[in-house]
Amino acid sequence: MFTLKDQQILEKLKDLRKEVNLNNEEERYNYLRQFYRILRNGNEWAFPTNLVELLLHPKEIECLLWDSMNYKDKELGYKPGDKFIMYAGLCYKYEPEVDENGIISPRCTTLIHHAVKNTKQIGRDWSRLFPLLFDICGRFDVNYTDESGYTHFHAACRFNCNRVVQGFLEHGQDPNCIWPETGDSALHIALSFAWNNHIMVLLLRAGANPNLANKDALTPLHFIAKIPYICGTVELFFQINDELNQLVQINARDKLGDTPLHMAAKYVHDKRILEVLLRNKADPTLANEEGSTPLHIICNRKEPYIDDMVKFFFEINEQLNQSVQVDARDNLGRTPLQLAAMHCLPYAVESLLNHGADPSNFVFPTFSQLDECFGSYENIRCKFKLASGLLAVVESLEKRGYELESRDAMIIMILFKKQCMFQWSWTLDELLRYDDDEELANEARQKMLKSDLSLYDLIHLRPQEAAKRLTYIDYYEFARLENVWWIRYEMLAAMLARFVHLCETMSRKFFRSWALDSYWKLIHYRLPLECCEIILDELMNQDLFNIFVAGGFENKCNNERPVGAGRAPNRVKIEW
Repeated sequence: MFTLKDQQILEKLKDLRKEVNLNNEEERYNYLRQFYRILRNGNEWAFPTNLVELLLHPKEIECLLWDSMNYKDKELGYKPGDKFIMYAGLCYKYEPEVDENGIISPRCTTLIHHAVKNTKQIGRDWSRLFPLLFDICGRFDVNYTDESGYTHFHAACRFNCNRVVQGFLEHGQDPNCIWPETGDSALHIALSFAWNNHIMVLLLRAGANPNLANKDALTPLHFIAKIPYICGTVELFFQINDELNQLVQINARDKLGDTPLHMAAKYVHDKRILEVLLRNKADPTLANEEGSTPLHIICNRKEPYIDDMVKFFFEINEQLNQSVQVDARDNLGRTPLQLAAMHCLPYAVESLLNHGADPSNFVFPTFSQLDECFGSYENIRCKFKLASGLLAVVESLEKRGYELESRDAMIIMILFKKQCMFQWSWTLDELLRYDDDEELANEARQKMLKSDLSLYDLIHLRPQEAAKRLTYIDYYEFARLENVWWIRYEMLAAMLARFVHLCETMSRKFFRSWALDSYWKLIHYRLPLECCEIILDELMNQDLFNIFVAGGFENKCNNERPVGAGRAPNRVKIEW
Protein backbone atom coordinates (compact mmCIF):
# COMPACT_ATOMS: atom_id res chain seq x y z
CA MET A 1 0.00 0.00 0.00
CA PHE A 2 1.55 3.26 -1.17
CA THR A 3 0.98 5.70 1.72
CA LEU A 4 1.25 9.46 1.96
CA LYS A 5 4.50 9.04 3.90
CA ASP A 6 5.87 6.89 1.09
CA GLN A 7 4.96 9.61 -1.41
CA GLN A 8 6.74 12.22 0.70
CA ILE A 9 9.90 10.09 0.83
CA LEU A 10 9.73 9.58 -2.93
CA GLU A 11 9.47 13.32 -3.53
CA LYS A 12 12.45 13.96 -1.25
CA LEU A 13 14.53 11.47 -3.22
CA LYS A 14 13.50 13.08 -6.51
CA ASP A 15 14.42 16.53 -5.20
CA LEU A 16 17.76 15.13 -4.02
CA ARG A 17 18.56 13.92 -7.54
CA LYS A 18 17.89 17.38 -8.98
CA GLU A 19 20.38 18.97 -6.58
CA VAL A 20 23.48 16.87 -7.39
CA ASN A 21 25.80 16.45 -10.32
CA LEU A 22 26.43 12.71 -10.53
CA ASN A 23 29.41 13.25 -12.81
CA ASN A 24 31.29 14.55 -9.77
CA GLU A 25 32.60 11.92 -7.33
CA GLU A 26 32.25 14.08 -4.22
CA GLU A 27 28.67 14.99 -5.14
CA ARG A 28 27.87 11.30 -5.68
CA TYR A 29 29.18 10.58 -2.18
CA ASN A 30 27.01 13.42 -0.86
CA TYR A 31 24.03 11.90 -2.68
CA LEU A 32 24.64 8.57 -0.92
CA ARG A 33 24.88 10.32 2.45
CA GLN A 34 21.59 12.16 1.88
CA PHE A 35 19.93 9.02 0.50
CA TYR A 36 20.89 7.25 3.72
CA ARG A 37 19.52 10.04 5.92
CA ILE A 38 16.20 10.26 4.10
CA LEU A 39 15.57 6.52 4.37
CA ARG A 40 17.14 6.00 7.79
CA ASN A 41 13.93 6.64 9.74
CA GLY A 42 11.41 5.81 7.02
CA ASN A 43 9.77 2.51 6.12
CA GLU A 44 11.77 2.42 2.92
CA TRP A 45 10.75 -1.10 1.92
CA ALA A 46 7.03 -0.36 1.82
CA PHE A 47 6.96 0.75 -1.81
CA PRO A 48 8.64 -1.08 -4.72
CA THR A 49 9.61 2.05 -6.60
CA ASN A 50 11.93 1.54 -9.54
CA LEU A 51 15.09 3.61 -9.18
CA VAL A 52 14.41 5.09 -12.62
CA GLU A 53 11.43 6.85 -11.01
CA LEU A 54 13.94 8.68 -8.82
CA LEU A 55 15.13 10.37 -12.04
CA LEU A 56 18.22 8.15 -12.24
CA HIS A 57 19.58 6.83 -15.53
CA PRO A 58 20.72 3.16 -15.56
CA LYS A 59 24.34 4.23 -16.09
CA GLU A 60 24.07 6.58 -13.10
CA ILE A 61 22.57 3.80 -11.00
CA GLU A 62 25.47 1.50 -11.86
CA CYS A 63 27.97 4.23 -11.05
CA LEU A 64 26.31 4.84 -7.67
CA LEU A 65 26.36 1.13 -6.92
CA TRP A 66 30.10 1.00 -7.58
CA ASP A 67 30.59 4.01 -5.31
CA SER A 68 28.39 2.44 -2.66
CA MET A 69 30.75 -0.51 -2.31
CA ASN A 70 33.83 1.68 -1.93
CA TYR A 71 32.63 4.65 0.06
CA LYS A 72 32.76 4.77 3.85
CA ASP A 73 32.13 7.97 5.77
CA LYS A 74 35.12 8.10 8.13
CA GLU A 75 33.58 10.78 10.33
CA LEU A 76 30.28 8.96 10.77
CA GLY A 77 31.87 5.51 10.88
CA TYR A 78 29.41 3.77 8.54
CA LYS A 79 28.88 3.09 4.83
CA PRO A 80 26.02 5.28 3.57
CA GLY A 81 26.00 3.38 0.29
CA ASP A 82 24.65 0.26 2.01
CA LYS A 83 21.13 1.75 1.99
CA PHE A 84 21.36 2.39 -1.73
CA ILE A 85 22.51 -1.17 -2.45
CA MET A 86 19.72 -2.63 -0.29
CA TYR A 87 17.14 -0.49 -2.04
CA ALA A 88 18.50 -1.33 -5.48
CA GLY A 89 18.42 -5.04 -4.62
CA LEU A 90 14.64 -4.78 -4.24
CA CYS A 91 13.68 -2.61 -7.16
CA TYR A 92 16.41 -2.54 -9.81
CA LYS A 93 17.66 -5.14 -12.25
CA TYR A 94 20.81 -4.77 -14.31
CA GLU A 95 20.05 -5.10 -18.00
CA PRO A 96 23.04 -6.27 -20.06
CA GLU A 97 23.82 -4.91 -23.48
CA VAL A 98 23.00 -7.09 -26.47
CA ASP A 99 24.56 -7.21 -29.93
CA GLU A 100 22.77 -6.58 -33.21
CA ASN A 101 21.45 -10.14 -33.13
CA GLY A 102 19.98 -9.68 -29.66
CA ILE A 103 22.57 -11.98 -28.06
CA ILE A 104 23.95 -11.20 -24.60
CA SER A 105 27.73 -11.41 -24.39
CA PRO A 106 29.04 -13.13 -21.23
CA ARG A 107 32.29 -11.15 -21.47
CA CYS A 108 31.42 -8.32 -19.11
CA THR A 109 32.91 -6.93 -15.90
CA THR A 110 30.02 -6.39 -13.52
CA LEU A 111 29.43 -5.03 -10.05
CA ILE A 112 30.01 -8.53 -8.71
CA HIS A 113 33.49 -8.69 -10.24
CA HIS A 114 34.21 -5.27 -8.79
CA ALA A 115 33.08 -6.44 -5.35
CA VAL A 116 35.25 -9.58 -5.55
CA LYS A 117 38.32 -7.43 -6.18
CA ASN A 118 37.46 -5.18 -3.24
CA THR A 119 36.60 -7.73 -0.56
CA LYS A 120 39.16 -6.28 1.86
CA GLN A 121 37.43 -2.92 1.70
CA ILE A 122 33.99 -4.52 1.95
CA GLY A 123 35.10 -6.45 5.04
CA ARG A 124 32.57 -8.53 6.92
CA ASP A 125 29.66 -7.10 4.94
CA TRP A 126 30.23 -9.63 2.15
CA SER A 127 27.69 -12.10 3.56
CA ARG A 128 24.93 -9.50 3.19
CA LEU A 129 26.27 -7.68 0.14
CA PHE A 130 26.77 -10.47 -2.40
CA PRO A 131 23.22 -11.88 -2.27
CA LEU A 132 21.98 -8.32 -2.92
CA LEU A 133 24.37 -7.87 -5.83
CA PHE A 134 23.22 -11.14 -7.36
CA ASP A 135 19.64 -9.88 -7.03
CA ILE A 136 20.67 -6.77 -8.96
CA CYS A 137 22.79 -8.17 -11.77
CA GLY A 138 22.67 -11.93 -11.46
CA ARG A 139 21.03 -14.20 -13.99
CA PHE A 140 21.51 -17.92 -14.45
CA ASP A 141 21.35 -18.17 -18.24
CA VAL A 142 24.51 -16.03 -18.61
CA ASN A 143 27.70 -16.55 -16.60
CA TYR A 144 29.35 -13.13 -16.82
CA THR A 145 33.13 -13.34 -17.11
CA ASP A 146 35.72 -10.60 -16.54
CA GLU A 147 39.01 -10.17 -18.40
CA SER A 148 40.79 -12.69 -16.13
CA GLY A 149 38.18 -15.39 -16.70
CA TYR A 150 36.63 -15.05 -13.24
CA THR A 151 32.89 -15.68 -13.45
CA HIS A 152 29.71 -14.99 -11.50
CA PHE A 153 29.57 -18.73 -10.81
CA HIS A 154 33.01 -18.56 -9.17
CA ALA A 155 31.88 -15.62 -7.03
CA ALA A 156 28.72 -17.44 -5.95
CA CYS A 157 30.81 -20.46 -4.90
CA ARG A 158 33.24 -18.29 -2.97
CA PHE A 159 30.71 -16.15 -1.14
CA ASN A 160 28.31 -18.82 0.02
CA CYS A 161 25.43 -17.92 -2.29
CA ASN A 162 23.74 -21.32 -2.20
CA ARG A 163 20.65 -20.25 -4.12
CA VAL A 164 22.73 -18.74 -6.90
CA VAL A 165 24.99 -21.79 -7.25
CA GLN A 166 21.92 -24.03 -7.39
CA GLY A 167 20.38 -21.78 -10.05
CA PHE A 168 23.48 -21.88 -12.25
CA LEU A 169 23.72 -25.67 -12.03
CA GLU A 170 20.04 -26.08 -12.87
CA HIS A 171 20.65 -23.98 -15.99
CA GLY A 172 23.43 -26.31 -17.16
CA GLN A 173 26.52 -24.59 -15.75
CA ASP A 174 29.67 -26.74 -15.95
CA PRO A 175 30.66 -27.46 -12.31
CA ASN A 176 34.31 -27.79 -13.40
CA CYS A 177 34.47 -24.18 -14.60
CA ILE A 178 38.15 -23.11 -14.31
CA TRP A 179 39.54 -19.69 -13.43
CA PRO A 180 42.45 -19.46 -15.92
CA GLU A 181 44.51 -17.11 -13.75
CA THR A 182 45.09 -19.72 -11.02
CA GLY A 183 43.73 -22.91 -12.55
CA ASP A 184 41.25 -23.13 -9.67
CA SER A 185 37.98 -24.91 -10.33
CA ALA A 186 34.71 -23.84 -8.74
CA LEU A 187 35.30 -26.59 -6.16
CA HIS A 188 38.74 -25.17 -5.32
CA ILE A 189 37.23 -21.73 -4.88
CA ALA A 190 34.37 -22.97 -2.70
CA LEU A 191 36.79 -24.88 -0.46
CA SER A 192 39.31 -22.03 -0.25
CA PHE A 193 36.96 -20.23 2.09
CA ALA A 194 34.86 -23.15 3.39
CA TRP A 195 31.98 -21.05 4.65
CA ASN A 196 29.81 -24.17 4.68
CA ASN A 197 29.62 -27.63 3.16
CA HIS A 198 26.46 -27.15 1.12
CA ILE A 199 28.14 -25.74 -1.98
CA MET A 200 30.80 -28.48 -1.92
CA VAL A 201 28.03 -31.10 -1.93
CA LEU A 202 26.13 -29.31 -4.70
CA LEU A 203 29.21 -29.21 -6.92
CA LEU A 204 30.23 -32.83 -6.31
CA ARG A 205 26.73 -34.13 -6.98
CA ALA A 206 26.62 -32.03 -10.17
CA GLY A 207 29.79 -33.71 -11.46
CA ALA A 208 32.68 -31.65 -10.08
CA ASN A 209 35.98 -33.52 -10.41
CA PRO A 210 37.45 -34.06 -6.91
CA ASN A 211 40.96 -34.57 -8.32
CA LEU A 212 41.42 -31.54 -10.58
CA ALA A 213 44.70 -29.78 -9.83
CA ASN A 214 45.32 -26.05 -10.21
CA LYS A 215 48.50 -24.37 -11.46
CA ASP A 216 50.25 -25.17 -8.18
CA ALA A 217 49.16 -28.82 -8.51
CA LEU A 218 46.83 -28.39 -5.53
CA THR A 219 43.72 -30.56 -5.53
CA PRO A 220 40.48 -29.75 -3.70
CA LEU A 221 41.59 -32.14 -0.94
CA HIS A 222 44.75 -30.06 -0.42
CA PHE A 223 42.47 -27.07 0.17
CA ILE A 224 40.25 -28.97 2.62
CA ALA A 225 43.27 -30.25 4.55
CA LYS A 226 44.31 -26.64 5.25
CA ILE A 227 41.04 -25.84 7.08
CA PRO A 228 42.22 -25.67 10.72
CA TYR A 229 39.16 -26.64 12.71
CA ILE A 230 36.45 -28.18 10.52
CA CYS A 231 36.83 -31.95 10.55
CA GLY A 232 33.31 -32.40 9.19
CA THR A 233 34.26 -30.99 5.79
CA VAL A 234 36.91 -33.59 5.04
CA GLU A 235 34.65 -36.38 6.35
CA LEU A 236 31.78 -35.22 4.14
CA PHE A 237 34.11 -34.89 1.13
CA PHE A 238 35.05 -38.57 1.33
CA GLN A 239 31.47 -39.60 2.11
CA ILE A 240 30.00 -37.88 -0.97
CA ASN A 241 32.72 -39.20 -3.26
CA ASP A 242 32.15 -42.72 -1.92
CA GLU A 243 28.44 -42.38 -2.67
CA LEU A 244 29.30 -41.27 -6.21
CA ASN A 245 31.90 -44.05 -6.62
CA GLN A 246 34.56 -41.43 -7.30
CA LEU A 247 38.13 -42.28 -6.34
CA VAL A 248 39.95 -39.50 -4.47
CA GLN A 249 43.69 -39.28 -5.10
CA ILE A 250 44.63 -39.18 -1.44
CA ASN A 251 48.40 -38.93 -1.99
CA ALA A 252 48.38 -36.37 -4.81
CA ARG A 253 51.38 -34.04 -4.62
CA ASP A 254 51.51 -30.32 -5.23
CA LYS A 255 54.50 -28.49 -6.75
CA LEU A 256 56.32 -28.60 -3.40
CA GLY A 257 55.76 -32.32 -3.07
CA ASP A 258 53.18 -31.88 -0.31
CA THR A 259 50.31 -34.34 -0.05
CA PRO A 260 47.02 -33.45 1.67
CA LEU A 261 48.43 -35.17 4.77
CA HIS A 262 51.41 -32.79 4.69
CA MET A 263 48.95 -29.88 4.48
CA ALA A 264 46.95 -31.14 7.43
CA ALA A 265 50.13 -31.71 9.45
CA LYS A 266 51.11 -28.10 8.74
CA TYR A 267 47.84 -26.28 9.33
CA VAL A 268 45.15 -28.18 11.22
CA HIS A 269 44.20 -27.63 14.84
CA ASP A 270 41.69 -30.48 14.92
CA LYS A 271 43.76 -33.67 14.98
CA ARG A 272 40.77 -35.71 13.79
CA ILE A 273 41.45 -34.36 10.29
CA LEU A 274 44.71 -36.32 10.36
CA GLU A 275 42.76 -39.40 11.38
CA VAL A 276 40.27 -39.07 8.50
CA LEU A 277 43.10 -38.76 5.97
CA LEU A 278 45.04 -41.69 7.43
CA ARG A 279 41.95 -43.91 7.52
CA ASN A 280 41.43 -43.10 3.84
CA LYS A 281 44.90 -44.48 3.05
CA ALA A 282 47.08 -41.37 3.24
CA ASP A 283 50.74 -42.47 3.30
CA PRO A 284 52.48 -41.21 6.49
CA THR A 285 55.98 -41.95 5.13
CA LEU A 286 56.01 -39.77 2.01
CA ALA A 287 58.52 -36.90 2.03
CA ASN A 288 58.06 -33.58 0.24
CA GLU A 289 60.66 -31.62 -1.74
CA GLU A 290 62.32 -30.52 1.52
CA GLY A 291 62.60 -34.12 2.64
CA SER A 292 59.98 -33.60 5.34
CA THR A 293 57.48 -36.29 6.23
CA PRO A 294 54.17 -35.39 7.90
CA LEU A 295 55.82 -36.28 11.22
CA HIS A 296 58.61 -33.74 10.56
CA ILE A 297 56.02 -31.07 9.85
CA ILE A 298 54.00 -31.77 13.01
CA CYS A 299 57.14 -31.62 15.16
CA ASN A 300 58.20 -28.37 13.49
CA ARG A 301 55.08 -26.48 14.57
CA LYS A 302 55.03 -24.12 17.54
CA GLU A 303 51.42 -24.31 18.73
CA PRO A 304 50.91 -25.75 22.24
CA TYR A 305 48.41 -28.45 21.21
CA ILE A 306 50.93 -30.01 18.81
CA ASP A 307 52.54 -31.80 21.74
CA ASP A 308 49.54 -34.15 21.97
CA MET A 309 49.14 -34.47 18.20
CA VAL A 310 52.33 -36.53 17.82
CA LYS A 311 51.04 -39.20 20.19
CA PHE A 312 47.71 -39.22 18.36
CA PHE A 313 49.49 -39.59 15.01
CA PHE A 314 51.31 -42.69 16.24
CA GLU A 315 48.14 -44.16 17.76
CA ILE A 316 46.16 -43.94 14.52
CA ASN A 317 48.97 -45.43 12.46
CA GLU A 318 49.31 -48.29 14.94
CA GLN A 319 45.59 -49.01 14.65
CA LEU A 320 46.01 -49.14 10.87
CA ASN A 321 49.19 -51.25 11.09
CA GLN A 322 51.07 -48.54 9.20
CA SER A 323 54.74 -47.93 9.86
CA VAL A 324 56.09 -44.45 10.54
CA GLN A 325 59.70 -43.57 9.74
CA VAL A 326 60.52 -42.12 13.12
CA ASP A 327 64.20 -41.41 12.39
CA ALA A 328 63.78 -40.09 8.84
CA ARG A 329 65.94 -37.05 8.07
CA ASP A 330 64.91 -34.05 6.04
CA ASN A 331 67.19 -32.28 3.55
CA LEU A 332 68.86 -30.43 6.44
CA GLY A 333 69.58 -33.69 8.23
CA ARG A 334 67.01 -33.10 10.97
CA THR A 335 64.93 -35.87 12.52
CA PRO A 336 61.46 -35.36 14.03
CA LEU A 337 63.10 -35.81 17.45
CA GLN A 338 65.43 -32.87 16.85
CA LEU A 339 62.56 -30.67 15.67
CA ALA A 340 60.40 -31.57 18.68
CA ALA A 341 63.30 -30.77 21.02
CA MET A 342 63.95 -27.50 19.21
CA HIS A 343 60.34 -26.45 19.90
CA CYS A 344 60.43 -27.67 23.52
CA LEU A 345 57.68 -30.28 23.11
CA PRO A 346 58.22 -32.85 25.88
CA TYR A 347 55.21 -35.05 25.11
CA ALA A 348 56.20 -35.18 21.44
CA VAL A 349 59.75 -36.13 22.43
CA GLU A 350 58.46 -38.82 24.78
CA SER A 351 56.15 -40.22 22.09
CA LEU A 352 58.99 -40.31 19.57
CA LEU A 353 61.29 -42.07 22.01
CA ASN A 354 58.55 -44.54 22.93
CA HIS A 355 58.16 -45.38 19.25
CA GLY A 356 61.80 -46.06 18.58
CA ALA A 357 63.45 -42.71 17.94
CA ASP A 358 67.21 -43.13 18.36
CA PRO A 359 68.68 -40.71 20.92
CA SER A 360 72.25 -41.85 20.22
CA ASN A 361 72.50 -39.65 17.11
CA PHE A 362 70.55 -36.78 18.61
CA VAL A 363 72.05 -33.32 18.11
CA PHE A 364 71.03 -30.77 20.73
CA PRO A 365 69.46 -27.56 19.36
CA THR A 366 71.73 -24.57 18.89
CA PHE A 367 71.30 -21.39 20.89
CA SER A 368 69.96 -19.55 17.83
CA GLN A 369 67.31 -22.21 17.24
CA LEU A 370 66.07 -22.11 20.82
CA ASP A 371 66.31 -18.33 20.96
CA GLU A 372 64.16 -18.08 17.85
CA CYS A 373 61.61 -20.41 19.43
CA PHE A 374 61.42 -18.36 22.65
CA GLY A 375 61.47 -15.12 20.70
CA SER A 376 58.28 -16.11 18.89
CA TYR A 377 56.30 -15.38 22.05
CA GLU A 378 55.85 -12.30 24.21
CA ASN A 379 53.34 -13.92 26.57
CA ILE A 380 55.13 -14.89 29.78
CA ARG A 381 52.96 -17.97 30.24
CA CYS A 382 54.17 -19.25 26.86
CA LYS A 383 57.78 -18.55 27.78
CA PHE A 384 57.35 -20.44 31.05
CA LYS A 385 55.80 -23.33 29.12
CA LEU A 386 58.80 -23.40 26.77
CA ALA A 387 61.27 -23.23 29.65
CA SER A 388 59.65 -26.08 31.56
CA GLY A 389 59.16 -28.00 28.32
CA LEU A 390 62.84 -27.66 27.43
CA LEU A 391 64.01 -29.04 30.77
CA ALA A 392 61.44 -31.85 30.52
CA VAL A 393 62.83 -32.68 27.05
CA VAL A 394 66.35 -32.89 28.48
CA GLU A 395 65.13 -35.15 31.28
CA SER A 396 63.40 -37.51 28.82
CA LEU A 397 66.50 -37.72 26.65
CA GLU A 398 68.79 -38.40 29.60
CA LYS A 399 66.52 -41.21 30.79
CA ARG A 400 67.06 -42.85 27.38
CA GLY A 401 70.83 -42.62 27.59
CA TYR A 402 71.54 -39.26 26.01
CA GLU A 403 74.39 -37.44 27.74
CA LEU A 404 73.90 -33.69 27.87
CA GLU A 405 77.20 -31.92 27.25
CA SER A 406 78.38 -28.86 29.10
CA ARG A 407 78.01 -26.76 25.97
CA ASP A 408 74.34 -27.81 25.82
CA ALA A 409 73.85 -26.85 29.46
CA MET A 410 75.50 -23.50 28.74
CA ILE A 411 73.06 -22.91 25.88
CA ILE A 412 70.13 -23.45 28.24
CA MET A 413 71.59 -21.18 30.93
CA ILE A 414 72.34 -18.33 28.54
CA LEU A 415 68.85 -18.71 27.11
CA PHE A 416 67.35 -18.33 30.58
CA LYS A 417 69.50 -15.28 31.17
CA LYS A 418 68.51 -13.63 27.89
CA GLN A 419 64.81 -14.34 28.51
CA CYS A 420 65.04 -12.64 31.95
CA MET A 421 64.29 -15.83 33.88
CA PHE A 422 66.76 -15.12 36.67
CA GLN A 423 65.32 -13.83 39.92
CA TRP A 424 66.49 -10.44 41.22
CA SER A 425 65.86 -8.50 44.40
CA TRP A 426 63.11 -6.34 42.86
CA THR A 427 61.17 -9.41 41.73
CA LEU A 428 61.37 -10.77 45.26
CA ASP A 429 59.96 -7.49 46.56
CA GLU A 430 57.07 -7.70 44.11
CA LEU A 431 56.48 -11.31 45.08
CA LEU A 432 55.91 -10.23 48.67
CA ARG A 433 52.85 -8.34 47.48
CA TYR A 434 51.07 -11.69 47.45
CA ASP A 435 51.13 -11.59 51.22
CA ASP A 436 50.17 -7.91 51.35
CA ASP A 437 47.22 -8.27 48.95
CA GLU A 438 44.66 -10.66 50.45
CA GLU A 439 42.62 -10.92 47.25
CA LEU A 440 45.71 -11.85 45.24
CA ALA A 441 46.79 -14.35 47.88
CA ASN A 442 43.36 -15.98 47.86
CA GLU A 443 43.45 -16.25 44.08
CA ALA A 444 46.80 -18.03 44.34
CA ARG A 445 45.42 -20.40 46.99
CA GLN A 446 42.57 -21.41 44.68
CA LYS A 447 44.86 -22.27 41.75
CA MET A 448 45.92 -25.87 42.25
CA LEU A 449 48.93 -27.51 40.65
CA LYS A 450 48.20 -30.78 42.41
CA SER A 451 45.46 -31.90 44.75
CA ASP A 452 47.65 -31.02 47.73
CA LEU A 453 49.64 -28.10 46.30
CA SER A 454 48.34 -24.66 45.36
CA LEU A 455 50.13 -21.88 43.53
CA TYR A 456 50.35 -20.02 46.83
CA ASP A 457 52.03 -23.01 48.48
CA LEU A 458 54.52 -23.34 45.63
CA ILE A 459 55.48 -19.67 45.81
CA HIS A 460 56.41 -20.13 49.46
CA LEU A 461 58.31 -23.40 49.02
CA ARG A 462 62.09 -23.49 49.00
CA PRO A 463 63.44 -24.71 45.64
CA GLN A 464 64.83 -27.89 47.23
CA GLU A 465 61.39 -28.80 48.57
CA ALA A 466 59.67 -27.84 45.31
CA ALA A 467 62.04 -30.14 43.39
CA LYS A 468 60.87 -33.07 45.54
CA ARG A 469 57.18 -32.38 44.96
CA LEU A 470 57.09 -31.28 41.32
CA THR A 471 58.66 -32.53 38.10
CA TYR A 472 59.39 -30.48 35.01
CA ILE A 473 56.28 -31.99 33.42
CA ASP A 474 54.20 -30.78 36.37
CA TYR A 475 55.38 -27.24 35.69
CA TYR A 476 54.75 -27.74 31.98
CA GLU A 477 51.17 -28.85 32.61
CA PHE A 478 50.68 -25.88 34.91
CA ALA A 479 51.89 -23.54 32.17
CA ARG A 480 49.34 -24.97 29.74
CA LEU A 481 46.42 -23.99 31.99
CA GLU A 482 45.40 -20.53 30.83
CA ASN A 483 43.02 -19.72 33.69
CA VAL A 484 45.67 -19.94 36.39
CA TRP A 485 47.62 -17.06 34.85
CA TRP A 486 44.90 -14.43 34.98
CA ILE A 487 45.67 -11.51 37.28
CA ARG A 488 44.31 -8.02 37.82
CA TYR A 489 45.83 -5.41 35.53
CA GLU A 490 47.24 -3.31 38.37
CA MET A 491 49.15 -6.37 39.58
CA LEU A 492 51.00 -7.10 36.34
CA ALA A 493 54.34 -6.51 38.04
CA ALA A 494 53.40 -9.15 40.59
CA MET A 495 52.53 -11.54 37.77
CA LEU A 496 55.96 -10.99 36.22
CA ALA A 497 57.54 -11.59 39.61
CA ARG A 498 55.55 -14.81 39.94
CA PHE A 499 56.73 -15.95 36.53
CA VAL A 500 60.37 -15.23 37.33
CA HIS A 501 60.08 -16.91 40.72
CA LEU A 502 58.55 -20.04 39.21
CA CYS A 503 61.29 -20.17 36.56
CA GLU A 504 63.88 -19.80 39.30
CA THR A 505 62.30 -22.52 41.43
CA MET A 506 61.69 -24.92 38.56
CA SER A 507 65.20 -24.69 37.11
CA ARG A 508 67.17 -24.56 40.39
CA LYS A 509 67.83 -28.31 40.30
CA PHE A 510 69.28 -28.04 36.78
CA PHE A 511 71.51 -25.04 37.55
CA ARG A 512 72.69 -26.52 40.82
CA SER A 513 73.64 -29.87 39.28
CA TRP A 514 75.80 -28.20 36.63
CA ALA A 515 77.37 -25.65 38.98
CA LEU A 516 78.40 -28.32 41.49
CA ASP A 517 81.33 -29.72 39.52
CA SER A 518 82.54 -26.24 38.62
CA TYR A 519 82.39 -25.08 42.22
CA TRP A 520 84.25 -28.17 43.43
CA LYS A 521 86.94 -27.54 40.86
CA LEU A 522 87.19 -23.84 41.77
CA ILE A 523 87.90 -24.69 45.42
CA HIS A 524 90.41 -27.32 44.26
CA TYR A 525 88.29 -30.16 45.69
CA ARG A 526 89.13 -29.13 49.29
CA LEU A 527 85.59 -29.84 50.57
CA PRO A 528 83.47 -32.96 50.25
CA LEU A 529 80.71 -32.77 47.64
CA GLU A 530 78.09 -32.89 50.38
CA CYS A 531 79.44 -29.63 51.84
CA CYS A 532 79.50 -28.04 48.40
CA GLU A 533 75.85 -28.97 47.91
CA ILE A 534 74.89 -27.29 51.18
CA ILE A 535 76.69 -24.11 50.11
CA LEU A 536 75.10 -24.08 46.65
CA ASP A 537 71.64 -24.59 48.13
CA GLU A 538 71.74 -21.00 49.36
CA LEU A 539 72.61 -19.48 45.98
CA MET A 540 70.38 -18.09 43.23
CA ASN A 541 70.47 -19.29 39.63
CA GLN A 542 72.43 -16.21 38.55
CA ASP A 543 75.15 -17.11 41.07
CA LEU A 544 75.13 -20.75 39.97
CA PHE A 545 75.44 -19.65 36.36
CA ASN A 546 78.45 -17.48 37.21
CA ILE A 547 80.10 -20.38 39.03
CA PHE A 548 79.48 -22.67 36.07
CA VAL A 549 81.10 -20.18 33.70
CA ALA A 550 84.04 -19.53 36.04
CA GLY A 551 84.67 -23.26 36.38
CA GLY A 552 85.11 -23.74 32.66
CA PHE A 553 81.81 -25.67 32.36
CA GLU A 554 83.52 -28.97 31.57
CA ASN A 555 81.45 -32.03 30.75
CA LYS A 556 79.57 -33.05 33.88
CA CYS A 557 79.51 -36.64 32.64
CA ASN A 558 83.24 -36.94 33.28
CA ASN A 559 83.08 -38.20 36.88
CA GLU A 560 86.79 -38.87 37.34
CA ARG A 561 88.14 -36.55 40.04
CA PRO A 562 91.56 -36.56 41.73
CA VAL A 563 91.74 -36.69 45.50
CA GLY A 564 93.68 -33.42 45.58
CA ALA A 565 93.77 -30.49 43.26
CA GLY A 566 93.88 -31.36 39.60
CA ARG A 567 94.21 -29.61 36.29
CA ALA A 568 90.86 -28.65 34.86
CA PRO A 569 90.06 -29.77 31.31
CA ASN A 570 90.29 -27.23 28.50
CA ARG A 571 87.27 -24.94 28.30
CA VAL A 572 84.72 -25.96 25.68
CA LYS A 573 84.39 -23.51 22.82
CA ILE A 574 80.75 -22.66 22.07
CA GLU A 575 79.58 -21.64 18.62
CA TRP A 576 76.10 -20.10 18.63
